[in-house]
Amino acid sequence: MGPIKILVTSQKGGVGKSTLTANLAAYFAQFQRRQVALIDFDHQASSYHWIECVPVSGVTPVICDVVTERDPQLAVLKMKQALRAAERVSDIVFADLTWVNIFPQSLLLEFDLVLVPTSLSKVEMASTIEFVSRFAGVFNGAGERRPELALVPSRLHRTQDYLDIFSQTNFPVKFGLTSPLPFDLDIQSLYGQDYIFNTPNPECRERFFQIGREIERTLQSIHRSREHEETASKVTPIWQNPKRRTGLGASVLDGFVFEQRSRARPAQTLQAQAQARVQAQAAAKAGAFESLMGMFRKRM
Repeated sequence: MGPIKILVTSQKGGVGKSTLTANLAAYFAQFQRRQVALIDFDHQASSYHWIECVPVSGVTPVICDVVTERDPQLAVLKMKQALRAAERVSDIVFADLTWVNIFPQSLLLEFDLVLVPTSLSKVEMASTIEFVSRFAGVFNGAGERRPELALVPSRLHRTQDYLDIFSQTNFPVKFGLTSPLPFDLDIQSLYGQDYIFNTPNPECRERFFQIGREIERTLQSIHRSREHEETASKVTPIWQNPKRRTGLGASVLDGFVFEQRSRARPAQTLQAQAQARVQAQAAAKAGAFESLMGMFRKRM
């Protein structure tokens, strides 16, 4: 089972995307003891520089600027190559990306979870709804490998704003919702100095830990889904299959058992089928002999 890949994205800056990416990467490495890779696909590389300025054991930051790439196919190729390299050395891969229209929707299928930070102003929420609605076919799809979508409210001044906006807004896609990340001047001053989970502000610290726990539960759910998919598609070796011992029906092919729902056929049915095959073979032989004799008589 490969690592979990998380995309943190939005179509514009200033919504806390890089802040969220860098702090979550540090959180999972420090508190969950995961090996984390952080790939910064943005030209500014803000989350990369944050990790570089305040190193955390277990986090490997990588720069891969694709936003300024003019060739969309080359940009996607570079992203996939960076993801494959990160997968080999990590348990969780975080990708920080400002989404631009040159990227195909299929790029989202590379990830298990997509986090979209958004402020709660009417303008920002309208922009977020428009952004995620473009990918309704991906997030609402029935495919087993479709990514999960979660919105992360940021720059929150009043809890009531959080409650009002999500109870009164109709969203076109399936999504999860994390706890809000409060807006505080201390967070802005942390860039390149420290992480939110170390801030002296107890409210900000606890809110961030809550977001981390919620995402951790989501990752556990994704792991369970993966295990279920692998179990469902797994071919069981015949020597490990309980049907070999119990006598239940199974088809054997090259030493492997493929499960079947039906039980073994009764012995009477198998005997009747064997007799039918013998009779059919005898009739075929008799027919061939008569044909040969007929040809011989004509020549005579």
